[in-house]
Amino acid sequence: MKNTINLHIHSQYSSDGEYDIPALVEMAVKSDLQTIALTDHNSIKGVGLCLEVGRKHGLDVIPAIEIDCTYEGIDLHLLGYHINYHDPRFLKLETEVF
Repeated sequence: MKNTINLHIHSQYSSDGEYDIPALVEMAVKSDLQTIALTDHNSIKGVGLCLEVGRKHGLDVIPAIEIDCTYEGIDLHLLGYHINYHDPRFLKLETEVF
């Protein structure tokens, strides 16, 4: 059995995303992906819906985030996987980063 995965997908909730959650899940399923990680920039707004829609289509969804940060003057993107997207610090992050 082929296991196909994409660990870096952005939705409309990301600064550089285009598609809504149902469209992303549909594209993933049509592409024969079995697992995706929704890694929107500084946002977990779409994670719950992505988990729900993914489950309906038999798609494994990893709750994730891409956090924009700066270290010693260098802009970095920190990826977090299997996050607790219910943690209120992620909602606070959305308002503080922009």
